[in-house]
Amino acid sequence: METKQKYSKYALISRQIELISSSDVDCNVNNSNARTDKLMVFPGSSIKIIGTPDGKESEKCIVQILDFNTYTNSQFYEIKSSYLVRVADDIWPFVISIANLESRLRLVCNKEQCLWLTTLKLNDLVTVQGELFKKGNLCFDCIVRYIGPVEELNPVGYFFGLEILHLNSGHSPQAKDIPFATKYLNCEPYLSIFATADWIAPVSSELKHKLSAKKLMNDTIERVYTAILPATLNLHAQRSDNKYKKRQPTAQFYDCLPGKSTDKQEAETMTESIKTDDRIPINEEKENVDLADLLGTNWPTNAGGAGMMLNRTQSATKPSDNKLETCLPSSLTCESFSKNNEKCPDASSSPLDVKSNLEINNSNYQQLSEIPGTKLTIGSLVEVSDSGPSDFYGVIRWIGIPPNLTNIMVGIEVEDDPNLRNLNTSDGTYNGVRLFKCREGGAIFVPSNKCASDHRFVETEGSCLVNTISPDVNGIKFGHVDCPPVLGAVPPLGVQNVDELEEICGKFKGIQGHHNSCYLDATLFSMFTFSSVFDSILYRRPDPQDISHYRAVQNVLRDEIVNPLRKNVFVRADRVMKLRKFLDQLSSVSGLTSEEKDPEEFLNSLLSQIMKVEPFLKLSSGQDSYFYQLFVEKDERLTFPTVQQLFEQSFHSSDIKLKEVPSCLIIQMPRFGKSYKMYPRILPSQFLDITDIIEDSPRQCTVCGKLAEYECRECFGCLQAGSGLDCTAFCQKCLNTVHMHAKRANHKSKKLSVPRDFKVMADHMILPRLYMDLFAVVCIETSHYVAFVKAGSGPDAPWCFFDSMADRKGEKNGYNIPEMISVRELPKWLSDEGARHINERSVKDKDLPEHAKRLFCDAYMCMYQSTDVMMYH
Repeated sequence: METKQKYSKYALISRQIELISSSDVDCNVNNSNARTDKLMVFPGSSIKIIGTPDGKESEKCIVQILDFNTYTNSQFYEIKSSYLVRVADDIWPFVISIANLESRLRLVCNKEQCLWLTTLKLNDLVTVQGELFKKGNLCFDCIVRYIGPVEELNPVGYFFGLEILHLNSGHSPQAKDIPFATKYLNCEPYLSIFATADWIAPVSSELKHKLSAKKLMNDTIERVYTAILPATLNLHAQRSDNKYKKRQPTAQFYDCLPGKSTDKQEAETMTESIKTDDRIPINEEKENVDLADLLGTNWPTNAGGAGMMLNRTQSATKPSDNKLETCLPSSLTCESFSKNNEKCPDASSSPLDVKSNLEINNSNYQQLSEIPGTKLTIGSLVEVSDSGPSDFYGVIRWIGIPPNLTNIMVGIEVEDDPNLRNLNTSDGTYNGVRLFKCREGGAIFVPSNKCASDHRFVETEGSCLVNTISPDVNGIKFGHVDCPPVLGAVPPLGVQNVDELEEICGKFKGIQGHHNSCYLDATLFSMFTFSSVFDSILYRRPDPQDISHYRAVQNVLRDEIVNPLRKNVFVRADRVMKLRKFLDQLSSVSGLTSEEKDPEEFLNSLLSQIMKVEPFLKLSSGQDSYFYQLFVEKDERLTFPTVQQLFEQSFHSSDIKLKEVPSCLIIQMPRFGKSYKMYPRILPSQFLDITDIIEDSPRQCTVCGKLAEYECRECFGCLQAGSGLDCTAFCQKCLNTVHMHAKRANHKSKKLSVPRDFKVMADHMILPRLYMDLFAVVCIETSHYVAFVKAGSGPDAPWCFFDSMADRKGEKNGYNIPEMISVRELPKWLSDEGARHINERSVKDKDLPEHAKRLFCDAYMCMYQSTDVMMYH
């Protein structure tokens, strides 16, 4: 009988209720470990049904509370059966992986969603709701690649391992937090998403229809069309499905964590088998699908028999009709090719093989480095004459002569969207052959006589404001080190230990300095080399309110600076000069190409005026900002203050708070100009506790540790030496006790705003603290900026020191040599004990080690990031 039951012995509680322990059940456990007789539980709490009080059918049940992440509650309680929502066996693994209790209950009560979940299998299509990453109305269309446990996320329960189908909504917001993705999926973290069952939904009917049409094609056709699959899906096409090595789920679930003690009779395990059918089911509905629209009719010869059939069918139609009149039969198979004496392509071949064939095929195209008779080369900014109402602008990405043509053709990545003018566009392919890479719909190919220098960047005397790049000339001018543009998306450098870091360090590493560019070099190196917190700047699509040169600036920043830095660990000075000229011309900050500037001037120019990045900091005063300047009065008692102390002192004196946790926090040290420093030494805090400066964030009582209900600003620093904002929060009881003292009797406190739902749960959980991680420190000494940058995660991660002008070759016409150096001792210096030791041992600054002196004495700007928030931005 028990095997036929639809529902298991597991259930969720449907309402908040105080449970009373059952005395009718012999727990068979050591009573010394028994918990309280009463327990408050909340909707969505998971329980195991033990039985009924009398062993017969009853309105009440005997249950055990399950908490998979902390302990096993060995006590038993009575509860009305009507307060329980039974959970089906095949749904339970998906339920217990959901951390939020309300979400658990909502999923179980949604019968249609539960039924759909039980039918999901590998290679099915799903959509992940953007709310999971605080992405508003965005959604991520994915394909299911794994169903099972993910021990890195939760010791129990099933997750869905998903591969993003396209980048319409950007890269995976989880990329930074799932380095283990390749353990479960055969794709990189930036294309992977791990989601619980409450965040996935069926794909839209439009996408489902589009993909169901493609399923009509067999493996032969699939191998062909992946060669020129649209850019919105080509990330999926570039990985061969038959190479996936799936990690099989262990599918074991426990009432407590493995290794935790529990009664033998209660340590039952439940095994759930997940179907692993890899085949994508063929939609057997008859659909009128125009394959010419779907796959195109201009296939290269190496596309195989199917491609030739499409081409021949097209040639038989009227010249004015560019669509197939008849649909390719759905019964087309490898056998039908054999009957026509055509070789059936190997269905197991990787789409990468087809791609490589296309790249080889472009050898038939005669490539040129410049347009003869002009100064236009690859990388030049041009305007293109069009028959439309106005010209359009872009960057030359390819110059050459296609086969069977005599005229020079130019491939241009355009700034705006030319689709509005009914132009023929691509992602950098021409007649099915890839000549360069860019976004879908961003490339056009035009005759060379339609191209001219972008007049917006030509001065009255005719000299170009943004010079074209000649790799040979600039390679000689800046040290014979090549620095080609790198297109696409390149993740930050990943370094596991000091030895790996030292392998990429040395001379000609980092960003090469030129003409007082150290302020910009050090800042860019800190922002992008090892961190992705600023990567949204590189990929955000232009909005109507953006400047007309938005795309051009973004391309230079991404393709010519950040990507080469991450891939080759070197950026030549002429690449950076292109960005500097854009900034100088397009922002209100002048002199960015030659004069000494500060990092905040560069950030204001780039982030605020040109890229229009949303400010990182939203203050309770109503102001927004990209960085925070510490304004404090000098405390003579502090001889070696930490950034944490100064940060809290500054917010307290300003009487402001942050409205939300920022993804990035850039803090300027309390110094004025390039020489005056308020404190001779400052210790950058490895972790910045921002709990007490977030508006309406739950805080702990400084005395008892319970939920704080009041704040007394006048208690700042008076309860104990060195105490900060944490000593200003109190519960009602401790507030009264502390202020009974005569010195604090006249203090005025104010009530804190705490979410009502959190108040209910506060007594049953540890109040969380909010931290941000230090990942870079920009320093200045005698007008020269350098940077210390963290090359990994965790307190023991290695750090490197970067100087864009560490050395120089030649005099007036020479060039600077950038250098990266691994600093093995830096993690120790940043620790509390290590900092105290080196500060006490080296009384005079000259006695400090060279890099320690620069870090403590010359700190100008500290950069912090929130790994929890950054993936949502």
